[in-house]
Amino acid sequence: MSAVADRIVGLLVEKFAVEGEVTPATRFSDIDIDSLVMLELSVILEHEYGRRIPGDELMDAGNADAIADLLTAAR
Repeated sequence: MSAVADRIVGLLVEKFAVEGEVTPATRFSDIDIDSLVMLELSVILEHEYGRRIPGDELMDAGNADAIADLLTAAR
């Protein structure tokens, strides 16, 4: 579990009020994340990590672990 994945989970729970047990491996399809949340998450992550990943790519990633891999792969 990476700090980046933990941050993404924190954003989903705190900012976007995702309920239930959410871990970095939780599939977005299991917690009903929509494209608007992914768009907003994309903007936040770009601001915090300096890498723009479009919302549709975040959704395609499927979970916080995979998004963390996308963010850290570019470094």
